Amino acid sequence: MRPVASLTDFENEIVDEIVLFDAQNSSAREILCCLTPDGASEIARAVGSINRVELPLSLEDVLSAGEGVRLFHNHPSQGSLSATDWWQSIRWQGKADLIAINSKRTIFSGAARNLTALTYLLERIDLDTIRDDGEYALYAAPCPPNAHSIKPIARHLISHLLNIQLLDKGLVHYDFQLSEEDRVIWNACSNLGVWPIVAAEMNKSL
Repeated sequence: MRPVASLTDFENEIVDEIVLFDAQNSSAREILCCLTPDGASEIARAVGSINRVELPLSLEDVLSAGEGVRLFHNHPSQGSLSATDWWQSIRWQGKADLIAINSKRTIFSGAARNLTALTYLLERIDLDTIRDDGEYALYAAPCPPNAHSIKPIARHLISHLLNIQLLDKGLVHYDFQLSEEDRVIWNACSNLGVWPIVAAEMNKSL
């Protein structure tokens, strides 16, 4: 998996296109752009339904042949890679790099690393439930009265923190590039000491 910082010019154009799609997308539909491993050209694309998009049949053939791909898609939820994304990476034996982009132009990138351990974890637990536990911890975390307003706008970054934990456990490859807006939110919560509390709560189930 290539670092987010090494996106090609064409890949950055795709990211901009996805951000524009999101800005014009009032129904939370997902778009998927499938690129070659070198990020130089597009193989296929698809527009799906609300919070869901299926892989094009032409891409299924590419992956079945053992070739790698880079899957760029939007996340109307604004969050990082989901359990569905990780299952896709497992299905294709880590050959598919998954890149999720939110409307702020934050980029989350990942691929399965330890297929056996990641499969075991996803079969055993529900990442959505763990994320919900993290959200509860976020709202319950003590902070000054004038700082509580940061919590609602930080919710979407809980999945990012969860994926950092999966990275630390050696289960996935994971990289990211926070937008300026998300970086300010992330740093504000870090300065308040919120993220360690959220991480500790989620780690109880990992």
